[in-house]
Amino acid sequence: MRNYGGMDYRKTLQLPLKTFWALNRSLDRLRAEEDQRQLRLANASQSADGAKSLTEELSREIGTPVVIERKFDADAFSNLQNKHGSIVRGE
Repeated sequence: MRNYGGMDYRKTLQLPLKTFWALNRSLDRLRAEEDQRQLRLANASQSADGAKSLTEELSREIGTPVVIERKFDADAFSNLQNKHGSIVRGE
């Protein structure tokens, strides 16, 4: 029996039929996507060009993370410290 997203057997039986089958299709789709990625990896390992191409494609998928730098706000910190001071000092 399949494990539907960590749900036990009883909870799975309690799902409405439409929800069950939608969940089933989604799980199958996600598994196929994972299998397809593994197949692409296996194929790419057969040649240097394939490996380079896959590496570039995966790097594009990962992208560049957004980094937000904010100036330290001493007043806001002081307000929070006063509000939650006992937690910060461990009292």
